[in-house]
Amino acid sequence: MAVRTTIMAPASSVLGYNLALATVTIISASSYEVSLPTAYLLDPLPSKRWRSKLGWNIIAGFNDKIDFNRGGVKVATITPGNYATGALLAVAIVAALEAADATPVWASTYSTTTKKFTISSDLAFTLLFGTGANISTGAGKDLGFAVADTGSATSQVAGSAAYHSREYLLFDLGSALAATLGIAHAHNMGATGTVTLYGKTTATPWTSPGTTQVLVGDDLTNKRLLLFGTQSFRYWALVFEDVQNTSGYVELGVPFIGTYWTPGRGYQPAAQRQGVPLSAPVRADQGALYILARNSPKQHRVRYQGLSLTDRNTYQAIEDAHGHIFFFKWPESYPGTETVYGVITDTASVDDHGPLGDLFSFDVMVDENLG
Repeated sequence: MAVRTTIMAPASSVLGYNLALATVTIISASSYEVSLPTAYLLDPLPSKRWRSKLGWNIIAGFNDKIDFNRGGVKVATITPGNYATGALLAVAIVAALEAADATPVWASTYSTTTKKFTISSDLAFTLLFGTGANISTGAGKDLGFAVADTGSATSQVAGSAAYHSREYLLFDLGSALAATLGIAHAHNMGATGTVTLYGKTTATPWTSPGTTQVLVGDDLTNKRLLLFGTQSFRYWALVFEDVQNTSGYVELGVPFIGTYWTPGRGYQPAAQRQGVPLSAPVRADQGALYILARNSPKQHRVRYQGLSLTDRNTYQAIEDAHGHIFFFKWPESYPGTETVYGVITDTASVDDHGPLGDLFSFDVMVDENLG
């Protein structure tokens, strides 16, 4: 006797509650350009992205310390503030070192050619960027130094170029809430840059995060993301480490910190994907015809069958609560090009079936947002 088999696609995930952008969430940043504030994180337009201030932003308790040894272990504290150029920061470094140890003659320079900092003195010293007591709040990475102690010398040159400082976004949810996923969407980070999700019980210090998750990978629209086991914290932060980016700043579109839903059954095969034709033919005054070219976002339609009442209710709550969502069509190979950022534009054919009328089927359409 022939056996009929229903082939199901791999389980997909629709991301649910974006705690980062909830109405009660308070967002703060290490810095921001006045014309590109943190409020733009809530806006899907590509032109409206949060951007850090150009140059080095030194924040107390985040990246203001220099541990060193010259006749004993000491710590220099750089005055917090924005330093638009490396030369300005070099002056502040000298002031911090002199305040911590006035005996030698300190100097610091920033090369406009190599983009590297040099710290020097008339007496030999060691920079303790590997073993110092303030590694987690140190300025070493922001200056291009490796996370390692230097040898004893009168001049220390950073191993890497540095164009700007590390930056962060801090989200105060108001109370401890669970999250299972983080996304940094529409960023400008280079291939060597990293973005880390911190979960914290307090806004400070940065020295004791409850969880640290490095968001991984990039798809064609620049999304770093990570699925992880449930973690519950009041404070969540995205920390950007990309000091070798020649742009001199960090930029981000819509962030996501929250939970995701994976239906009990995957969507049916033959899911549809079609372009939305935004390009338009235009005629010149003399009759010549040309194309006003625009990017072509995609529409994705998938059909779920045989889902439970719990799955149906979860989906409908997501649909009711959110305009923009993220949708993993193939979560087994995320992030990949099948991670869709967009809007649920249609849900059709919600049916009751099964012996008790307790199974549900529906079509979902997600329109991509290119912002």
